[in-house]
Amino acid sequence: MKKNSFLKELSLMAIILSVLLFVAGCTKPDNPPAPTPVAPVITLSGVTTDTLNYGDSTSFSWSVTGKDVTVVLNGKAVKTNETYSTGRLFANKDYKLFAINAGGTVDSSFTIKVGDWTTSVYGIISHKHWIFGSISEKSVLTNNEWVVSSKDNTAPGFYTEAYYFLPNGIWQTRVRATNKIKSSGHWDVRGDSLIYKEGSHALILQAKKDTLSLETSNYVTDVYGKNLVYGRLIYIRENSVSRK
Repeated sequence: MKKNSFLKELSLMAIILSVLLFVAGCTKPDNPPAPTPVAPVITLSGVTTDTLNYGDSTSFSWSVTGKDVTVVLNGKAVKTNETYSTGRLFANKDYKLFAINAGGTVDSSFTIKVGDWTTSVYGIISHKHWIFGSISEKSVLTNNEWVVSSKDNTAPGFYTEAYYFLPNGIWQTRVRATNKIKSSGHWDVRGDSLIYKEGSHALILQAKKDTLSLETSNYVTDVYGKNLVYGRLIYIRENSVSRK
């Protein structure tokens, strides 16, 4: 009797163990945890630490690594890898680069410093308006030596006008009595030695705070309307001289 009872218990235990093993085999393991998102990484290069001359430009680059990243420079979406040109700068400029994804937001900030208008030819020319000072001439036909003309800033058509070379690349001629714009166009300084104006150019002989000296052969005519001449022009700041 005891033997039969023992066998029954043993069989019951075997059944229970089998059931447990079956259940364990059918139970699916828990899903592995999702990976933690990783924040992007910004790498900057080429950011100048020097102070730029007034009106100069520079460039810098960045590379952003990370998954599904949005990159923003000063509020504007940009590429994750890019070289950026600042264009002409006339004052200190702050830049802030953001990189954003599910892992977080990172940023990199810097300032490009710019000197005042006296630090470049572009700045001297564009700082304030000019009036005609004088002209020296050399005949195109005879190639004579330079002749200092007696024509000064009282010459007809010159004293009545003011010449503006604006920092935004626009030049204007205005009637001094009314400040009305008489003509306008585009201008630029190329290599600090040439001033470009309306498809023409002139050699910059000297650019000082109150005096601009140019030499040209392709857009200046004699003040009295004669043939085209090679001209050496002197402009002066209107506020640098006194008038009777």
